[in-house]
Amino acid sequence: MWEKTKLAYLAGIVDGEGCISIRRHTEKNRRPTWDIRIYVVSTDKVLIDWLKQNFGGLTYFRNSKKNPHWKTKHEWIISKKQLTPILHAILPYLVIKKEHCELAIKFRDTYIGKRHWRIPEELSVIRHHCFESIKKLNHRNLD
Repeated sequence: MWEKTKLAYLAGIVDGEGCISIRRHTEKNRRPTWDIRIYVVSTDKVLIDWLKQNFGGLTYFRNSKKNPHWKTKHEWIISKKQLTPILHAILPYLVIKKEHCELAIKFRDTYIGKRHWRIPEELSVIRHHCFESIKKLNHRNLD
């Protein structure tokens, strides 16, 4: 499907510039919803365009509200159905974010087909574990 060199390059970008994250959204009187994604932020639009061209996903750009002289930030995001094959494909090439990727795959494995209003408790426990574990891995230690 994808060339090995492109997968290795993507893994290097994710290791260095990217993030694998799980977010939980909780609204009042509603069940929590989950959002899992890989994203890369760069001031280099060429890189972001290359990621979209080769792997799909969505791209965005943002100008700084704090300082108009700062470069525009470009973002590439991959989520939902596109995410799982990419996670599996880049896993062998990751170094720094290998554990993040393994947790994301474990999290995605809790999706059992059609949307259910209530998921089995054992799957909910796995999702929470993966969420908390990735949150700790992504936390910047400022010591």
